[in-house]
This record gives sequence, C-alpha cells and structure tokens, in this order.
Amino acid sequence: METFLGKGQYSRTVKEIENKISLLKEICQKVGYSYEGKNLSDLLNRLENPFMITVFGEVKAGKSSFLNALLGIENLCKVDIDICTDKITVIKYSPQPYTKELNDWLVEIGVDNPFLKGLVVVDTPGINSVIQHHEEITKNFLPKTDAIIVVISALNPHTRPIWEWVEKIAKDFGKKIIFVLQQKDLLSEEELRKNLRKVEEYARRAGIEDPKIFPVSAKLYFLGKENESNIPLVREFIRKHFTNKEKLKLKLRSVQYELIKEYKKCSQYIDELLKELKQNKEKLQESLSKLNRNLTLIELQKQLILDSLENFLQKLERETINLLEEKISLIDLLFRKEKIKETVESIAKKVSHELDEYIENSLLPRVQYFEIGILNPAMKEALKNLEDFSELYAKIKGSPLPQIETKDLAKKIEKAVGSLQPPKVEDAITVAGGGLLAGSLMMLLTSATLVDITGGLLSALSLVGGSMVLMKKRKTFLEKIHNLFEREIKENLRREFEKLVSRRVEETIGVLQKLLQDRIILAEGQISQLEQLKEQLNKNLAELEKLVVS
Repeated sequence: METFLGKGQYSRTVKEIENKISLLKEICQKVGYSYEGKNLSDLLNRLENPFMITVFGEVKAGKSSFLNALLGIENLCKVDIDICTDKITVIKYSPQPYTKELNDWLVEIGVDNPFLKGLVVVDTPGINSVIQHHEEITKNFLPKTDAIIVVISALNPHTRPIWEWVEKIAKDFGKKIIFVLQQKDLLSEEELRKNLRKVEEYARRAGIEDPKIFPVSAKLYFLGKENESNIPLVREFIRKHFTNKEKLKLKLRSVQYELIKEYKKCSQYIDELLKELKQNKEKLQESLSKLNRNLTLIELQKQLILDSLENFLQKLERETINLLEEKISLIDLLFRKEKIKETVESIAKKVSHELDEYIENSLLPRVQYFEIGILNPAMKEALKNLEDFSELYAKIKGSPLPQIETKDLAKKIEKAVGSLQPPKVEDAITVAGGGLLAGSLMMLLTSATLVDITGGLLSALSLVGGSMVLMKKRKTFLEKIHNLFEREIKENLRREFEKLVSRRVEETIGVLQKLLQDRIILAEGQISQLEQLKEQLNKNLAELEKLVVS
C-alpha cells in the first residue's frame, strides 16, 4: 500500500489471521464466552491499522500544523476546531469520512486519504487536558503506540507541564518518544541551537538517555520547502525505527501470538464447560435412577400404610363387636329400643374418636414420612440438578432454557400446585414439597369418619330383633358389622388413598422423570455440539501455530 508507511501490502498471512479471528469470535459467541470479545476486536483493529502514532503538545505550540505536515494532509485537524482542541482525537483512514464521539473525552474521525492506510494517529488536546486523562491515555493508547511525538514550541521549550508529563511516561515509554521543536522558522540559528540544547537537557533529566530531537517548520513544508522544513527527516526516522517492514512483521507475530493465547483460553473454557456438562448430565441420570428406585420404595411404603390401616380397622371391628355384645342384652333388643339407640350412638362416637386418633397419631405421621422423607428428598435433589443444568445452559447459550415440557405436563403441575409460570416449571414443582398428600388425605379421612357408623350398627342389630335369639343370628350380625368396616370404611379409604398417591406421584415424580429425560437429551446435544466446536477450534489453532509471518 502506498502510505506514510511506504510501499507494501497485507500478505496472505494477514488474511488468514483475520479469518482465524473471525472464526474465534463466532465460536466464542456460540459457547457464551464473551469475556475476550474486546480483545478480539482489538486484534482485528491492529491488523487493519498496524501502526499508531500519538502526538502530545501544548496549545499554541503548533502541534496541529506539524501533524498536518507530517501526514501531508493540509487542515486535517481542522475538521472541527472544538474536537481537535478539547478532546483526544483518533484519526483513521476511511473512504467515507465520519466523525464519531466515543465518550466525553474521546472522538474518532475517518479521513478519505490513502496516506493514512495502515496508520492510526492519536491527536491529544492541550497538555493540561492530557494530565486530566492520564489514566485513560496510559492504559488505552500508549501501550499500543509505536511512536510518541512530543511537540514543543521552538520559541519556548521550557514550560513545566509538558516536561512533567514526559517524566511520567518516560520510564515505560521513553524509547518511543520523539521531540519536535515546531516553528523553527521563527528563530535564528543560534537561538535554535540554544533551545535544542535545553530540550536535550530537560529530556535527559526526565529519564531519556538518548533523546531524539527534530527542529521542524510546518509553515515551510506547506510553502513547498520540504527539505528545509525537516518534516521528511521526521518521517524517515519514524519509518526506519517504528513503522518499517520488520516492525510490521513483529506486529503480525504479536497479533498471531495474542490470537493463539485467545484460542487456548477459549479451548480451556470449552473443556471446563464439557467437564461441567458431563458432570451435570451424570447428576441428572443419577437423579432419574433415584426417582425410579424411589417408585419401588413408594410402593412399599404405600403398602405398609395400607397394612397398618387394615390392622387398625380389624382391631376396631373386634372392639366394636365386643362392646355391642357387652352393652346390649336380649331384653334391650326386645323392649328397650331407646336404650339401644343411645348405646349404639355412644359406641359409634367411640369408634369415630378412635379412628380420628389413629389418623392423627399413626396414619398421618406415616403419610408425612412417606411424602417428606421419601418423595420430597428425591424431588429436591432432582430439582437442584435441573436448576444447575438450567444455569449452565443459559451460561452457554446466553438465554434461558427453552420450554420443552408438553402442555399436558404443565396442566398436571398447575392442577397439583396452583398457578404455573413458564418457563420455570421446576419452581412450580418446588412449592409442592410441603405435604399436599397428607393434607389431601386428611380431608379425605375427615370426610370418611362421617360414614353413618350409628346407622350401620343399628342395621346390624335389627337382624336380631323380635323373638329371635341373638346367637342364632350371630353369623349374619357379624357379617353385617364386617361389611360396615370392610366396605364402607376400609375399601373406600384404600381406594381413595391409592388414587391420591398415584396422582401425587404422577404430578411430581412423573413430571420430574420426563423433565430429567428431556434435560439429559438436551445435555447430550450440548456435549456433542461443544465437542465439535472444540475439534474445529483445535484444528484452526494448529493451523494458526504453523503460520509463518513473512
């Protein structure tokens, strides 16, 4: 390219490096690795604009005129007087001229002049403003700058602020500094020699052992007296020491080295994601296995509860028969109907009381243990693993996990636990952890105690009324009492309890099983995709490492 840098063009190596940067950016976006996005953009920018010159100077020192002459672009820094005097201005080549304010102290302008191709010029405002933005400048510009030009007025090179600034940056960037005494045409040769000696003295005092000083005149340059202006000498010095072909190679190697580091960082990040995903998948599979095993425990515990209920009702049935035989005589059956009714009501009340006590002190604790000790822990572990996977998925994709549950499942959960707010189905299930089964069973059993026990007992006793002897009707009487406990109480309770358990299991473990299965499939897909990206990344990294910058 024909520019301030001299003749040359980007080689195939540069194009390949640009392609590798673009590919890495694409992979980073796919895996949610956005932390180095700025670094990648900087690398691209360094390829597009491999060299940077930063210019400092006091107001009225002739800095803008010198910069115009150096670049051979008259009035370059008069695009906007306010911009060029009040803010740091980054000047780049652009076929479409533009002015863009990057923040309150930084402006970027594009200039349609091929002379700027491959070059970025940073024009700073007055030195007081530079000191104010010292941190931003030393962080964002000086480390990337190839040449630092300090423009000093040839008439007055003694001003303290400019030398204090030089002293601040000399330790880290002294080898990049060039001193320019602008407006030399305003001095005699003797005055100029005297001021050159002072500049050298000040520079050494600031910590620069071998200062490079050029007296120049932008005015003479634009009058056509280029050699007398010394501007070509400055250009040649910069070209020879800062922007030559070897420096360009070093720049490209530097970009190549930085890019290799970014590739390795991304590769390590993918390795960590793969490790985390595989661990998460194993946890999901383990949770699914535990849920499946818990179904066996649930069935066993359910049967223990039903056995307990049956044993209790058998005992209650025997006690009831004994009480009836003890408290009601044949005389009562024949002549004392009111006494029978009162006695039966008393026995029925006792039966109901014992049933309530059994429910409260024995059955409900068993059900609560079944739900809180077996069902809920399995749910909580599964939910925790599902939540971990959701967070990992969002980390990779940069967006929440998609809704993959069916509408039927969502409706079941909504019916079981109330309002469902997609997409956090796991959150909806979590609220079902307090004891819905015990609560539902309590309502069922409470209503079951309202079975007409009194009427059932009176019905059984009616079989032995009149002139019949109690013992002759005992078998039928006992069958009647047994049916009361077996069919009207136990079978009803058993049927409703099994229905409640089945529904509760379906609405929790059943839903979780489907969720876990879906997430496992999703995790396997993500693992496969990451492994493909890792393979692609490693292939391009190997190609990048083999590139020879020439």
